[in-house]
Amino acid sequence: MAAENFYLYWTYRWFDIFTHFLGGMWVGLAGIWLWYFSGYIREMHLPSKRAVLVALGVGISIGIVWEVFEFVVWQLTGNGLPINYIPDTALDLVVDAIGALAGFGLFQFFRRKID
Repeated sequence: MAAENFYLYWTYRWFDIFTHFLGGMWVGLAGIWLWYFSGYIREMHLPSKRAVLVALGVGISIGIVWEVFEFVVWQLTGNGLPINYIPDTALDLVVDAIGALAGFGLFQFFRRKID
């Protein structure tokens, strides 16, 4: 909301990439926490190979849901799709995945420091 109020998406062309990266990282970390540490889904047994799949899967899934939401909003407002909609959407999903992988890397970094 602040980014739109201060026109950051229009002033800084890279700002959308930055927000998708941070969003992917947050969602990847939240997915690892929910899956392994919250007690809602699994016990705390934590194999690294599955944790990266959890982070990546949750990051990509939420990214797809967000892009569908954006598509619906564009259609409902009647403005039509932006000129570079398909490449921008693909880039957003790739950056979401990279952010989720970075979240996994951050998790591994702090996990090793604690162990």
